[in-house]
Amino acid sequence: MHAYHSHSIGLGIPLDDYSNPLAIALQINSEVLRANDMGMHERRIGNMATLSVYHPRVVDIIIAKMNTDLAETDWAFQLFN
Repeated sequence: MHAYHSHSIGLGIPLDDYSNPLAIALQINSEVLRANDMGMHERRIGNMATLSVYHPRVVDIIIAKMNTDLAETDWAFQLFN
């Protein structure tokens, strides 16, 4: 992932195989925002994440997208479900 991000290339990240996809999304988001804020790249890095609606924790993602605290979060990627 870091090799692509070092060239300002975003990724499509499937979250289906993770037991806690929201935690992974927040971790990746934090790392990318830090790199973006440090001006390490020519342009901002953006990513996309996907999660099956059949994942047992898909509701966590839906609630996070509606949560006012996380709604104010600067996301470096889009979450699709």
